[in-house]
Amino acid sequence: MRANRITHKVVTGSLNTGHTQLRVFFEKKRKMKKSKIQVEVTLDDDKVPMQIRWKAEDGNIPGFREVKSIFLSLYDTESEETMKLDLWTKEFRVDEMDKFVFQTLRTMADSYYKATNNGDMANHMVQFAQFFGTETGILTPQKPEDGQTPN
Repeated sequence: MRANRITHKVVTGSLNTGHTQLRVFFEKKRKMKKSKIQVEVTLDDDKVPMQIRWKAEDGNIPGFREVKSIFLSLYDTESEETMKLDLWTKEFRVDEMDKFVFQTLRTMADSYYKATNNGDMANHMVQFAQFFGTETGILTPQKPEDGQTPN
């Protein structure tokens, strides 16, 4: 069975828009599917994460998968504010955090572009991610080729 089905309905009478008459409209009917994403956090006596695991019903990996860090951002439509849940385990090293933040910055730029189509701002975000990656040693600075001057 197809999840996205288009049905046709005929409107009785007509709607004069000044140029054309609208006689048929399309209604997209979708079967709504819910999916559950679960995060499990084991805390020590000081409420510091010892273990973080997650799973998704629609994921390709069966069962829970262990991770060392999670950044979760939720935009609340009522308060129009972002709620954050940023957790990492005791064993999460600084170099791993640097890599995690670098990759997060890069994917945020991609997501921002997909959502807004604002290439200029997305490029600025990518430039900052590149700067962050270079400063933390994740990326090696590119040397100018012979005959070129650095920017």
